[in-house]
Amino acid sequence: MAVPLEEQAAAHAAELDQVRAGHAAAIADAAAAARDQLAQVRADAARERDELRELSGSRAQVLEEARADLRQRAEAEAGTLRRERDELRAALQDRGDAATAETSADATSPGAGQGGQPRRSRRAPR
Repeated sequence: MAVPLEEQAAAHAAELDQVRAGHAAAIADAAAAARDQLAQVRADAARERDELRELSGSRAQVLEEARADLRQRAEAEAGTLRRERDELRAALQDRGDAATAETSADATSPGAGQGGQPRRSRRAPR
């Protein structure tokens, strides 16, 4: 019993339709999975971008706080150095005033011009 060609063709066409439908379903499933993965990748990228912005902002804030701290320290150190400089100047001034007063007292004391250290000649010995 031979199966008529028309029936064979119809059977093959039906089988081909089933294979095509299976392939179309597989392609649709793969496309849906790819869309899901793409959406996940985009969400991950957006989250990472936001995290980087936050980290960048945090880093900038930390740097600004460090700069402010260093500026305060430098200003405090400069103030300390200015005070020490002023104290040293005052001490030197006091010493200078005391030395001037002592020299003045020596010059006005009785017998200041007499005796004392002998004058040295500026000429070289012969």
